[in-house]
Amino acid sequence: IKLQLHNIVNSPRLNSSMILSRSFSGVVASICLADIPLELNLGGFRRGFKAYGTGECRYEYPNFDFWKIISQYGCKVLVGIDAHEPKNIIDSRYFLARMYIDHFKLNIMKDYRL
Repeated sequence: IKLQLHNIVNSPRLNSSMILSRSFSGVVASICLADIPLELNLGGFRRGFKAYGTGECRYEYPNFDFWKIISQYGCKVLVGIDAHEPKNIIDSRYFLARMYIDHFKLNIMKDYRL
């Protein structure tokens, strides 16, 4: 079940109407109540904008509407940089992450222990 939930929540195929649905909000509420942190994955900023068949043109991830919902519930958030190569660690586009964090007042975790 955890893998399936991860695939649902992390899927870039989610469009804004799916994310803004009542059922999706229920999934988010359950995640927050279970105290499961979500990852603000910054790798999508490196890939730039993508056009979708729905008429949307946006970053594949992070999805603005997704984080808008997350912010309403105060879920714990971890920040990931998707660094598959050393050059990915320092990227000037990460200022966009700060904008997301500040705009949505995300509950960023400072420390996470497994």
